[in-house]
Parts: sequence; C-alpha cells; structure tokens
Amino acid sequence: MSGVAVSFGDAVKAIGNSFIFLVVAAFTLLSFLKGSGVTHISGLPGLAVFGAFLAAYVLGFQVSLRLSFGTSSVIALASTAASTGAFFLSRSIL
Repeated sequence: MSGVAVSFGDAVKAIGNSFIFLVVAAFTLLSFLKGSGVTHISGLPGLAVFGAFLAAYVLGFQVSLRLSFGTSSVIALASTAASTGAFFLSRSIL
C-alpha cells in the first residue's frame, strides 16, 4: 500500500510509539475532564476526542514507519475507532 518495506520490529515499534502517544492523549483528556467537571461528552467535543486519538496514532505510525500522512491516516483509522470506543466505555465506568 505504501511502497515501504516494514519489518516485524518496525511494526512492533510503531504499535508501541502509537500506544505511548495514545496514552498521553487519553490522560490529557481525562485530566481535563476531571478538573473541569464535565460529565458527558457528545457532539463536537466527542469528535475532538476522536481527532485527538487519530492524531496520536498517525503520529506514532509516521514516526516509527516513516509513512506519509495519508497512509498513516488510513492505517490508524481502525485503531482510532477502537480506542475511542474504549475511552467512552471507560469514561462511563469511571
């Protein structure tokens, strides 16, 4: 798809870097929500959460695999959907 040869080690590194960026984004969002007293996220703020997670994954894939923005975005979309769902699920539990 991207024309870049990727080894297993590079793929593992990409997943690790993406996870680190995702954790930073999630803790930043949770810290803001806890401090501001916001109890429900919907509409535009919900899309902002999705966008923050997408940016974290794209950045992780770009840094680790040296892919273009477009290719990284396509790869990161499925991971972002799962992470956003997990975030909102954990938000309702916490």
